[in-house]
Amino acid sequence: MNRAILFAGACAVPLAAAAEEPGVFADHAAYAAFVDTAISARDFEGLTRRLDGADDYAPGQLEEAVAQLRASFPKDFTGMSLLKAEEMEGGFVQEARAFWTDESYAFFYALLHRKEDGLVVVSFALNSVPDAILSKF
Repeated sequence: MNRAILFAGACAVPLAAAAEEPGVFADHAAYAAFVDTAISARDFEGLTRRLDGADDYAPGQLEEAVAQLRASFPKDFTGMSLLKAEEMEGGFVQEARAFWTDESYAFFYALLHRKEDGLVVVSFALNSVPDAILSKF
């Protein structure tokens, strides 16, 4: 099951009061609950739109990426675990999460920035190969 990086996004949004601003969450708990729910249910389009707004995709490109992910992961994930989290300077943190079924694994990476009034998702990636995610640490 060797697949290249399946999905990646980056977000550079100003922190706004609106909780629904792409890539901005009230706190880490809200972010984690969203990511865990979206990936477990294979809502890859919702994940992308909420984390980075999906503005960087050409017409049809996001739909193509979502179709590829749903084909690669045909069943909703039944397990989830935070694999690694690393605090960094200046309020930054990076983390890796794993999701699985009896047949497949997905690995998620995020670079986050904690600010006084919320949490910003700076970048993220989703992959079926753990080394592609864990090598970011």
